[in-house]
Amino acid sequence: MACREDIDELRNRIGVPAAFKSARWIVVARGVADSFIPGPTDTVLSAWLPIGDEGWSTIDEDLGEPGAPATIAAPDASFEVLPEPLRASRVRGPSYSIEPFKGFRYQSGRAIRLAGGVLVAMYSS
Repeated sequence: MACREDIDELRNRIGVPAAFKSARWIVVARGVADSFIPGPTDTVLSAWLPIGDEGWSTIDEDLGEPGAPATIAAPDASFEVLPEPLRASRVRGPSYSIEPFKGFRYQSGRAIRLAGGVLVAMYSS
């Protein structure tokens, strides 16, 4: 599945603070469907939200100060949303509260600050 860049469609799925003007995101199935029962229905939404010219001060106004470092590791996120230099099977950075990103279907996850933006990994239930 290809990454998307339509921030308005992303805002229909999760909360995206107004300070973010662009995004690169993808939704993938969580788990493996290996039975006759339809599924999996749980998904992981991974979004890269680059900072704009306004910088971190505007982002921190919307999200609050970043907290303790947190790790997001595969398969809990799809790292193809990240710029090439940041792609890895595990990334670590200061964490943000997930509250501003919650959407109707996506209520849990993680958000961490990386060089140049915020990686958000949200899980449906």
